[in-house]
Amino acid sequence: MDIHKPKPWHNWREFLKEYAIIVLGVATALGAEQALEWVHWQHRIADARATMVLELRDDDGPQAFLRAAAGPCFDRQLNGIRAAVEAGRSRSEIAALIRQYAPPIRSWDSEAWDAVFTSDLASHVTPNQMRKWGLLYVAVPRLNARSQEEREALITVKPVRETSDKLSANEADTILGAVGRLRAINNTFMSGSGFLLSVMARNGIEVTPEQKARILDGLRKLYQNCVVVPSIGSGVPDDQFFTMRNAMQQKTR
Repeated sequence: MDIHKPKPWHNWREFLKEYAIIVLGVATALGAEQALEWVHWQHRIADARATMVLELRDDDGPQAFLRAAAGPCFDRQLNGIRAAVEAGRSRSEIAALIRQYAPPIRSWDSEAWDAVFTSDLASHVTPNQMRKWGLLYVAVPRLNARSQEEREALITVKPVRETSDKLSANEADTILGAVGRLRAINNTFMSGSGFLLSVMARNGIEVTPEQKARILDGLRKLYQNCVVVPSIGSGVPDDQFFTMRNAMQQKTR
């Protein structure tokens, strides 16, 4: 390969010509390097978004769809437990109703977003795009925290013994308190799941029709006509209002 070598220059014109050739060569090399780096980061950004899409569409999204669809059923079951306790039903009857209350206790994942947020990739994404990605996951930590609270409340709601005698006043109060917490948690799951599904839809990410059909079919076999098809609005609820609703629901606990 021929390489241009500077020639001895005899006047300013020759000097400027050689200088221009060198500057142009350096600029071209730097431009090519920057172009390759830009393409590299664009690939990484695309891979990061694809990973988030998979996490939301195939993991958090179906969980949100299920909690939104089954929320009224769980609420009805909790009403039944409360009514049985307040009516002074036998311990065994109340224990049977409590055993039937079995919401799915699962983690809500944000590994894909966490990887973007804590890596150098964030410096190559526009602030507006980071905000959009962050909004996709704003409800996930709250929902994950509610899962842990729900797990603990499910332990508290169970009577110590399941014989046919009546509950004591203290046991009844403990169960009613746990039922109240479970109702608040379920309400948070319904509102938070709707929020998540709406934000996903606005960003072109939706639970697949096959996933929806499978979830609804399974729920209807268990709970019949209380199952609802989640209504996903075209707009996205303002996160401030979501926070306010969440705080108000906490008061019922």
